[in-house]
Amino acid sequence: MIPRLSLLGLLRTGAVLLAALAVATVLPRFGVPARFRPDLVVLLVAASAVVRGPAQGALLGLAAGWVVDLVPPGGSPLGLTALLYAAAGATAGLFHRGAHRSLLGALLGLAAATVVVELGGVCVAILGDGTVDLAAAATRTLVTLAVGLLALPALLGVDRALTRRRLA
Repeated sequence: MIPRLSLLGLLRTGAVLLAALAVATVLPRFGVPARFRPDLVVLLVAASAVVRGPAQGALLGLAAGWVVDLVPPGGSPLGLTALLYAAAGATAGLFHRGAHRSLLGALLGLAAATVVVELGGVCVAILGDGTVDLAAAATRTLVTLAVGLLALPALLGVDRALTRRRLA
């Protein structure tokens, strides 16, 4: 079966690419320290996953992780970030039912996805070179959740509106 191309799918793909590029190039150009850079990609993956479910979240997370792997300065082995984002998408997708009733379910899905990515990054750092900055990981998690608190309602609204109009 050939997957159907949709406007929402194209928007998600473009948004993930722009988010990965923004985190890697634009935020450093403005002098934002690495510990205060939100993970915009996990925000997009979690927003999609809480609307679509764990399977779709894992697929988008896998694709988004490959994009993050390929955007310089990709530091981990190719494919490892893709697996982390796939796990994050599947985890956020578990909050699929609660997200339809309230924003709290979507925020919990984002929190779970962010923790999966950050814990995975900490484990990779421990296994790689043995140096871990837990304070930076906690700060990135909190900054991502703060940005998600502001952006998640808009992302979910756009996703649901396009789905209602059968553009997804």
